[in-house]
Amino acid sequence: MAIYSKTLSDEKIIALVPKGAKSILIVGCGGCVNESLAYDYDVPISTFDTEGNNTPYASSVEAKRIADILEAENFTVDIKLLTGDLPVLCIHHENETAIIGQSNRPDAILVLSCKSGVLGMQFVTDIPSFTITTQVGYLSYTYSDRGGERLILRDKSVCQLFDEQ
Repeated sequence: MAIYSKTLSDEKIIALVPKGAKSILIVGCGGCVNESLAYDYDVPISTFDTEGNNTPYASSVEAKRIADILEAENFTVDIKLLTGDLPVLCIHHENETAIIGQSNRPDAILVLSCKSGVLGMQFVTDIPSFTITTQVGYLSYTYSDRGGERLILRDKSVCQLFDEQ
């Protein structure tokens, strides 16, 4: 079961950027937020290349949308999507040293993940990091792999908001 998340409003995201920041990195997680975005936008959760490498598709779409908004506000924006077998920010291998490279260090990181993901960022960077989502419920879903995509089967899935319990 995933924690169901929603992206903050564009205005709130812009307000999170620290004063004086010029460069921003958006880090997209492949976990709960990615699944929530796939459910909301009815897009694939993930895509797979010919070697079977996993890319969080829904997070990539949302990260690009947010990058366009920030670039319109004159920020320089890069996007980093977690890929692979365990593309989540909340779980790290003990030998993992950095999600963020040392060259072209951004002034701030906007984290497209649940709160656990931004907590996990403290283990891989000292750059100020801010989550740009809010957690609003639970998502349980059934998926199918078709043609290099992992899709949520909406008719076999359920979303329950916290205030509906």
